[in-house]
Amino acid sequence: MWFGWYVAPLLTKGALVKLTCLLAVAAPGFFLSGTDTSEPQTTTYPAKPPAEVQTKLPSSRLALGDTARRLRACLSGDDVNIHRYVSATSDFLSGVERFGDFTSRGVDDARQNLRRVAQAYGGRIKSMRALLVNEVSMGARRPGGGPTSSSTAEALQWSRINLSLWVEIFRDYSRNRASLPEATRQGFKRTLARYLDRFGRAAFNVASRAAPSWDVVRQRTHLGCHNGVCSDEGLASEFRQFVKDVEPVIHRMTELQKSHGLEDPRTP
Repeated sequence: MWFGWYVAPLLTKGALVKLTCLLAVAAPGFFLSGTDTSEPQTTTYPAKPPAEVQTKLPSSRLALGDTARRLRACLSGDDVNIHRYVSATSDFLSGVERFGDFTSRGVDDARQNLRRVAQAYGGRIKSMRALLVNEVSMGARRPGGGPTSSSTAEALQWSRINLSLWVEIFRDYSRNRASLPEATRQGFKRTLARYLDRFGRAAFNVASRAAPSWDVVRQRTHLGCHNGVCSDEGLASEFRQFVKDVEPVIHRMTELQKSHGLEDPRTP
């Protein structure tokens, strides 16, 4: 599956019908205008704490920095180590699940892509470059460019694009303290939106409303908290470092797929 972590579960055939009915009732002008014209919904979040608070951390802390360093270590010269990438991204998905139930079905979709990559060629190939060469020889390249459906190259591509969505979400918070729903929508515009039609983009925007506040995420993961002290700047700092470590991996993977004609033509 290639859809994003929010969109994928909504766009199965049966779910399309249900979602169409839901949106027709809740927002009759949405698809005509391209703008959500429904009445705003009121969501109650816990009161926003001060920028820095002393808090009790009863459960384990999400080690986002460790995961980012493991992803950065996937780079091998001008290549990418696929085994390391699958392992580090799988751990990242486990961390993302702690953000809330709104991620669960999308994380499942991302894991399916990783399993397809891990199982390709019996798991014998570590080099992304070598894997893509094999994919071309197996006929996985479309005549107009891009990976064929259900190919390993396709799974690898969408795995990377899903990861890039979170890079953009974290970037938005670190730059301007955007709320999680807003950062999700902006990150989507810069990553997944170009691959979806109007209906898919609308479905994503509806699904993104289920994202909680960053304060709730911080309570669940303890991101931005050090020695019992939590702060907005601490959270932004962790996200900035994640972006710095992971962005080069995403760029290298994109260039490798492009160089073998196995990247979606809509990718800039």
